[in-house]
Amino acid sequence: DAVGLAGPSLRTRPSVQSEAFRRRTRGVMTFLDEIPIRSGVDEAWFNAVVLRSETAIRQAVDALTPVQIRQARVELPLGSAHRKAMVRPERRPGADDDGMDNGDEDLRRWRAAPRFFARESQLPGIVDPTLQVVAFEALDTGVPHVVLLGWGAAPNFAGKGSLLSADYVGRVRQHAEANWPGSTALWLTSAAADSFVTGAQVTIPAVNLDGRLVDGDGQEVDSPAEAVVAAHPMEALANYLVSRARRALEQAEVQPARLEKTSRSVWVPLSNPLIASAAWLGVLPIFHDWMVGGVPTAAWVGPDRAPTCGGHGCLRYRLDKLTLNSTFTLMSVPGALDQAFVHGRPSQEVMYRDARNLRDLDGDGTPDAEDDEILVTATVGRMVHQYVLDRPANPQRFEAIGGLGGADIWVVGRTNGGVGSFRASEDVVNVFEGQLEGAIRFGQAGLNGELMLCNLGYPCDSELTLAGWLRQLIAAQPDVLADIRVSHELWCQVDMPEMDAPVRWRLTDLDGVLLAEGDDLVLGPGNRVFSISTDFGALSMDEGAELWLPTMGDEPWRVGGVVAVELRWHPNAGDAWRSISVGGGGNLIYNAACELKADGPCEMEREVRQDPNAHLPRSP
Repeated sequence: DAVGLAGPSLRTRPSVQSEAFRRRTRGVMTFLDEIPIRSGVDEAWFNAVVLRSETAIRQAVDALTPVQIRQARVELPLGSAHRKAMVRPERRPGADDDGMDNGDEDLRRWRAAPRFFARESQLPGIVDPTLQVVAFEALDTGVPHVVLLGWGAAPNFAGKGSLLSADYVGRVRQHAEANWPGSTALWLTSAAADSFVTGAQVTIPAVNLDGRLVDGDGQEVDSPAEAVVAAHPMEALANYLVSRARRALEQAEVQPARLEKTSRSVWVPLSNPLIASAAWLGVLPIFHDWMVGGVPTAAWVGPDRAPTCGGHGCLRYRLDKLTLNSTFTLMSVPGALDQAFVHGRPSQEVMYRDARNLRDLDGDGTPDAEDDEILVTATVGRMVHQYVLDRPANPQRFEAIGGLGGADIWVVGRTNGGVGSFRASEDVVNVFEGQLEGAIRFGQAGLNGELMLCNLGYPCDSELTLAGWLRQLIAAQPDVLADIRVSHELWCQVDMPEMDAPVRWRLTDLDGVLLAEGDDLVLGPGNRVFSISTDFGALSMDEGAELWLPTMGDEPWRVGGVVAVELRWHPNAGDAWRSISVGGGGNLIYNAACELKADGPCEMEREVRQDPNAHLPRSP
């Protein structure tokens, strides 16, 4: 853990104090439960890594020798084992071609479909298909001193646990060093999202000793679909990758090597309240010292100096461009930069049937897809805020992106500095909604707000109270959505008969007073009913309500309640809750990398609402 957020929390390592606190809060403090009470960073382990790295660098300097290079790219046969990808450049009415919008079952089937080698669970599903390989060879013998290999798929064979494992990457290095005796193999992870993984969730085809795909009879085949599933998938994947890399290098031309380096910085707003809270509570001590001004740093700037960074300030990242010869460049960016920024994508639009309640978030009767201004009223505790959304949540529109990568450049995700993926702003659906509501309700009751958080096991030594922590958090989060008081769906106490067309309806309270009416009510599925023209969330139904359907008899249907809008359940909420910069951080990194690649202005610059980089230093 290089950040600290993987340490024990109130939930995983309770103490006497925290257990009493949890009983008192009755499970409403889930936000605090996720913040570690102790940093997950092992200083001794990191010190050992630094010492070993320094030793290796000194040994390498003593053994410096002129080299030539070979460079190659291998296109991996990724894809579904049985069916087409879910989305295409044009609008897709349904993932399974049944003529209906993409619903919950469609998404479940799409995500569950077997994939070869790797899978991406986040829509629109752009993947990294390229295995990169670069060999630095001795001039006299042509024998590689160092072989660089890399692909974007995150390792997941070993699963999550407490043990350190090199996973398939370690097996790739072992195979590579066996193929090139005397060389050192180094794995550089290509830029890719955290949701792009290989391992237990994918199909790895069997290969022979030469790394070629084979069927059940051991005969070589051309495609993964013809091959049998590997008995030892991690070993098979490593063998396959190294064999493909070796054959590609054998066909590559030798190039003279020269090294030139240019760098620049990019400032990314820290918009995730989880990380800022961990710093305030002392779990991330280095970042806490930065925030309070105790330790001068060039890696972070506060909101006072840079208001466009938001209430938590900006973190500074470094981008490097290494020119290895006249035709090939390696560029490092903060990880995990989404694959779409590297490989590009066309504009797309995806409609979600199961998210029909998200089609009119401001409840003005105009679908968000046709609305010039989506003005949402939201609440955080007792405070009411209004926000203007610049895109609909359903259908979700994905803008076209011109990729940074290509045959002449390898984009490397140098470190997972994003703690989650850096994505395009329109790709991310805000999942902060409702995360603080339980804590706010508890903090406003009685004297609960005066509880000292530092007495619960967190390493802070300040007078930070629950109420003070909540005030800081809300003040620093002006751009996040809280609970949205809007809904176009009701749930009834019994299942509703499904109809082919909308029906007339009226809604009354239990005394017969008319609350709303219309002719556009969609019945089903199950006990749900839906009306795009009516904001049921704005109606007073505290005592209950009755739904009358004139074409279906004289008896009312008893309404159980309003179906709340919760953006955290949107299919593309993904890993935004764990990302340092929710939304716009990916665009900022893309623009900086594009300028670095071009050695000047970026011709494919992406729009950023508030760009702190215009006023902050760009030197590394």
